[in-house]
Amino acid sequence: MSILVFLVLGLMVNAVTATGPATAQSPRFIDGGQSLALPPDKPVLFVTHGTAGYDFGSQAKKGIDRLVRVFKTQNWPVLYLNDCCHPKEYPPYMKDSKVTAEICSDDGNHNVTPVGRHIVLTGGNYDECARRTFTNAVKNGFAYQIRHNQAHPVLVVHYVLDALYSKWGNLKEELEKHGIDFNDPKSYLLASQLLRQGFPWHDESYRTQLYYENLFLETTGSNNENSPLLIIRLTTSETLEKTVPLFWER
Repeated sequence: MSILVFLVLGLMVNAVTATGPATAQSPRFIDGGQSLALPPDKPVLFVTHGTAGYDFGSQAKKGIDRLVRVFKTQNWPVLYLNDCCHPKEYPPYMKDSKVTAEICSDDGNHNVTPVGRHIVLTGGNYDECARRTFTNAVKNGFAYQIRHNQAHPVLVVHYVLDALYSKWGNLKEELEKHGIDFNDPKSYLLASQLLRQGFPWHDESYRTQLYYENLFLETTGSNNENSPLLIIRLTTSETLEKTVPLFWER
């Protein structure tokens, strides 16, 4: 067999390892999305485990579908983190099956590197799989900015309350059951206390600022003003839809 044939076979093996068999709708990545290249000037939408197999009653589906539609209209990247190991048990429930990429992830972990400032988090049990998606995105995003010598690394993670779910159902509705009134600013800090377990809150390697929409709540983490800045913004799919195309900027 010629050297050329060996080289071609090697390239084919590497391609399958990285992307796996593509679905009829979206390219599938079985390397956690490590080989996926994202545009630097656009926000990225993560949809973790959008399936009735995890989200009983499909409580987050409406918010997810709304944001997928918004992102596709703006030509912004949309990533589905699906459980490829149990496709029959956990089929995706999203209305739109043709997105930027499908990432195989049975626990919310991934190797995607966000190269823009804005990360929008939907789907996933907020203190389990969604937390892992969150943590990996923040770690990889900051590492990218530091590698590219950005003087003051900043990431803004938009935590979309009505497009996430908990063990009890829709996250926003669950917070409202705990007495959170999203029209009352006094409730915001109580909401942050309930949500803390879902955030990488105690990482001292960066400063973390918490917002509800555009209202600043508190800062924690590193006391060094030059540390990377993580902004966690609690928001809803309706708010994000209304602020397009300007988005939320700091």
